[in-house]
Amino acid sequence: MTAVLRDCLAELPDTRRWPEQTRCALLDLIQDCGESLIDDLLRLIRQRTLLDAKGLGPDVHAGLLKCLISNGHRVTPEFWFEQFALLGPRYGALIFSGLIDHGLDITMRQLPALSADPGACQQIRWLFPHLKDKYGIQSVRAALDARQGHIAEETYRLYRQDLILPDSPDPPIAHHNCDISTT
Repeated sequence: MTAVLRDCLAELPDTRRWPEQTRCALLDLIQDCGESLIDDLLRLIRQRTLLDAKGLGPDVHAGLLKCLISNGHRVTPEFWFEQFALLGPRYGALIFSGLIDHGLDITMRQLPALSADPGACQQIRWLFPHLKDKYGIQSVRAALDARQGHIAEETYRLYRQDLILPDSPDPPIAHHNCDISTT
């Protein structure tokens, strides 16, 4: 199966042979059982094969990154910073997800930049349960509080709302969009 997946992965830049729906299905399959393809994925990512391919671009490149995360390959924080520089703020949540296993401090230090896009901000909020499970709600809350002056106030309040303990005295936040303006 690995050999077949490797062959398919190598042909992925051919958009005539691999239309979007088929390409997505292949990446989903690799996310589920592609541990043996880590070197192939890294090669495609580092060579920017799909990022620079005509008709493909950032979304398909991001699919390769998701495959790395799904298969438990941590890479390095520097790798994730490079990917963020290539892909931009729209992919902040993906980069956040890649950084989670590198420690709470590294992950939260990057939170202001990774939250710059409203869609990424919302997706980061969806990742908070994983972050809380991994590091504990108190630690995550303390790390978020340390970033307060670096994140737009509305974004900070939304993130903090996601970290309220069941018996916490904090009032709920009624407004639920991620404002990326700085204060």
